[in-house]
Amino acid sequence: MVISNADLVFWSSLEEGGCPPGDPTALAEALRVALADPARARRMGEAGRRRVEAHFSWDRIAERTLAVYRDAIAAKAAARAEPPGGDHRAGSAR
Repeated sequence: MVISNADLVFWSSLEEGGCPPGDPTALAEALRVALADPARARRMGEAGRRRVEAHFSWDRIAERTLAVYRDAIAAKAAARAEPPGGDHRAGSAR
């Protein structure tokens, strides 16, 4: 089981408990709760693993990277298509 207060795995979004980033008191409490209830600790660990696999797998990272590149390319193409000084077509709002 991992209990982290890092931004990478933001536990407060999980139903099985939370540990906001940068809050050592919350981290200490999450550790206390986990140590006091092994069944809950197991559920928290399993939920954390599912979250990491869903959001931080290499496939997911590749999908996000590709989306960023596609957005950047689309923005660049849109900027090139716009006439210098803005849109001068009749009826356009500036």
